Amino acid sequence: MDGNEKAAEPIDFNRARVASTYKDLSRQIVDTNDVVTRAIRRLQTTLDIASIVDIFYDELSNLMAVGQLRYQAPNENTYCLGENPGAHNCQFNLIIENTRLGKLSVCRKKRYSDDEISIIEFMASTVVFPLKNALMYQEAINAALSDQLTGLGNKRALDSSLHREAERAIRKQQELSAIMIDIDHFKLINDTYGHSAGDEILQQFATLITENFRKTDLSFRYGGEEFLLLLDDSSANNAALTAERLRQIIEAHNFSVANKTIKLTASFGCTSFDHKETLKSFVTRADKALYTAKKMGRNTVQINELTTQQDLYKQSAKEA
Repeated sequence: MDGNEKAAEPIDFNRARVASTYKDLSRQIVDTNDVVTRAIRRLQTTLDIASIVDIFYDELSNLMAVGQLRYQAPNENTYCLGENPGAHNCQFNLIIENTRLGKLSVCRKKRYSDDEISIIEFMASTVVFPLKNALMYQEAINAALSDQLTGLGNKRALDSSLHREAERAIRKQQELSAIMIDIDHFKLINDTYGHSAGDEILQQFATLITENFRKTDLSFRYGGEEFLLLLDDSSANNAALTAERLRQIIEAHNFSVANKTIKLTASFGCTSFDHKETLKSFVTRADKALYTAKKMGRNTVQINELTTQQDLYKQSAKEA
């Protein structure tokens, strides 16, 4: 807590109980249990973290004025509700059974009474189990959708993300672009240093991509030494500029394998999604652009655009 409130302390909600400082409102909550029962019942209806935070905000707002509620998950993802933050902030480090669940803060412009602080603390104790279950569920989902070697999304995650991002692009009439990447002469690395060294290079390469890529965009291991990036609200030309920047970063980077420093290059193929084409066509054209880049001598960026309606009809006919 800051402002005029006491300093925040880590709170183990596994041992949470109703504070003895409750006044009329808190006694009513404890005696009837209506508010708590309803909150617990609603919180148990979902495993979606955003929905849990939304429900908690709604239930707490029924009890007192809340300017803004923020929840920061252990993975640093932040969920924020309310548009009136203030200097008075009740902040809790959520811990249950030695498991850290993140940080929860409730702030507003008006100072909190001791009664209100106790109520916030008590209500926070209702959200820890739902959050723990949701975080465990999210970890399981992420594991199922992640490439075990690189930590990037796998083919299953790509299929799901392609449908979701394409639908959003069509609904919002926005552009969506893809960048297909292939590490040049990767077979030579495996042949020279062994497959375990090749795996190390793939991990380093994936890290380099994610560190130099917009957080709003998505990255996947497409297969072998190929990667695919999805850029929302981005044209093919903008994707090509991003690809060129990544190409230069990769070319200048010192990769480490078998206690040696080696240099690598990569080839890039870019394209943008036509709202009337199939997803298969979209990915295929990115792959064709990559093939062109490799054919042009590697370590370059190429674009493949579906520029005419006639091209679209031809592509659809081939896939049929």
